[in-house]
Amino acid sequence: MNKLNSPATESLKQFWDRCHASSKPTDRWWLSNYSGPQIWDFLKIRHLIKPGIRVLTVGVGTGRGIHDLHDQGCECYALDISELPMSKLTSILVDVYLASKLDRIPSNHFDLIISHLVIQHMLNSDFGEQTHHLVRSLKPGGTYAFQIAARANGQCDRDVDISMEALKSGAVCRTPEYIASFLPYKISLFNTIEHAEYKSRWHALHIKKGE
Repeated sequence: MNKLNSPATESLKQFWDRCHASSKPTDRWWLSNYSGPQIWDFLKIRHLIKPGIRVLTVGVGTGRGIHDLHDQGCECYALDISELPMSKLTSILVDVYLASKLDRIPSNHFDLIISHLVIQHMLNSDFGEQTHHLVRSLKPGGTYAFQIAARANGQCDRDVDISMEALKSGAVCRTPEYIASFLPYKISLFNTIEHAEYKSRWHALHIKKGE
């Protein structure tokens, strides 16, 4: 794992702005570079990827996953804490939204929303508010597919215990059961993979609007 090199005074947005603007491998390391198929297979949504559907990607990373969605004929949108990664993809994005302005996201608009390696960088309160707006933005029957990180021992992080370092490094952990305790939606578990070297696991969860 890459060592976090971030001043204590650097905000979360400043951290991501710097990573996206930097050419240093130690900064670029924090940007997710998973391919679309890798994400779709883990989240169990490959069958939902079809030409013409509207897909909102939460957390742009290097943009690799969005390029793969565009290559499949999807109508692509993005939501991020930083303007920088979205500004690099204007040729393939229909519209973009900032995490600080969630009310700009249209209602009943998306067929599919994808979030991968994002929620482990968020406070529970911010995750809950964002989820409210994302579910609002789904068409009836649309799916919000997202990944969370969990510790092998099941310990979950409360907001009062979450440090800025944990937010930047993606070390915020929750179980599906813990998330279900504060989100007012039916949450379905679709996949789990173990990361023994980190004593953690990743879960793939779905919320389907209307269920």
